[in-house]
Amino acid sequence: MFRITYIQDYLIQSSMRFITVSFLLLFAPTLFAQGLNRQNAILLIQQGDMRMRAADLQAAEQAYTSAINADADYADAYMKRASLFQIMGRYTESLQDYNRAIAINPYSEYIYDNRAKLKILALDYKGALNDINKAISLDSENARFIEHRIDDLIALGQYEKALQDIDTLISKQFNLENSYEKKALTQFLAGQLDLSLQSIKSLLEVNSNSAIAHELKGLVHLKQENYQAAIESFSTAIDINPEFALAYYNRALAYRYLDELEAAKEDLKTAITISQDDSKIHFLQGLIKKEEGDFKGALAEYDQAIEMDSFYIDALYNRAFILKYMGDYTNAMRDTELIIKLEPESPQQWNLKGNIQVLFGDYREAINSYKEALNLDPNYAEAFYNRGLAYKMSNQIYEACSDFEESIRLGFSRALQANKNICGN
Repeated sequence: MFRITYIQDYLIQSSMRFITVSFLLLFAPTLFAQGLNRQNAILLIQQGDMRMRAADLQAAEQAYTSAINADADYADAYMKRASLFQIMGRYTESLQDYNRAIAINPYSEYIYDNRAKLKILALDYKGALNDINKAISLDSENARFIEHRIDDLIALGQYEKALQDIDTLISKQFNLENSYEKKALTQFLAGQLDLSLQSIKSLLEVNSNSAIAHELKGLVHLKQENYQAAIESFSTAIDINPEFALAYYNRALAYRYLDELEAAKEDLKTAITISQDDSKIHFLQGLIKKEEGDFKGALAEYDQAIEMDSFYIDALYNRAFILKYMGDYTNAMRDTELIIKLEPESPQQWNLKGNIQVLFGDYREAINSYKEALNLDPNYAEAFYNRGLAYKMSNQIYEACSDFEESIRLGFSRALQANKNICGN
């Protein structure tokens, strides 16, 4: 019995060896070709990396594309080209390559992390959070991934969750200076000003020469309306780093609140010399010029800000206001319509639209716009007053007087004279 079993085992093993050898002989050319394809793809990626270091992006793209053509199942080739497209601002193509890389290798935490960075640039914060959570689930000990998630949580306004992650990094002693910077900033954004000051103190204990720490302290003072203290903090940040454009900008804000406009303009001039493509600097210059009565100058600054950031809501709003004031109602309405598309739930924008419609004589449409504003904010006293004027111009006196009375009840003083003149009250 033992002998028969031994012979059977031997025959089975011999048959298996024959099948294995036959299989290898049958598929050897294919396996060999696949190996060559992968080697060619690796060489092409190396060429692409060299071209990237030489800042020859077009040649790098050609090399990475050739690597993909050489081995369409090589996730790294898609990753490389996706990163290049991201640098070039070609976000849709970059996302397609990241998606393909993940389809090939769904267990690479690094692909998820890189795709999350792209989604943040594309303002898809929820999608980015999903990706970074996936990366962390694949490598829960990677502090860099937690750091990236913090940025996404801050962008989403999920400050408490961000602070939990920051405390995790601090407990790991990971990049303490940066961690305290983010903690102070997050607490500031969450309105926790005293806690933010405590984190700034911890930050200065890590690096007593931190310009960012003094910049953050200035922001806290600015929020507390302690403008002189804010100026002192921003000045310290500038002394440490004379190229700190944001500190000049924020100090200009503080000077403006103190009505020291010449000092504010001087800081903005310095800020724009350092950072020429910062839309908010032009916006603040526009505000100051408007306050000085230079409406053409203000308009030019708002134009600059919007040219740099076509979705800059505050700049669009202020430009619409200036255009309305200057009698250019058509372009004022153009800006207002764009703002409402961007912020359909803003009562202020609907109120502005109603004001422009009144100037056009479109009283019925203006009344509808004021209704939208009041639906969004039932205590919007100015909108009641403006709608009252539109009702009066439409000869709907009862409705006008009702709106004036509501506006007065909500504390809008200009409604008192209108109520007296129109309604006799």
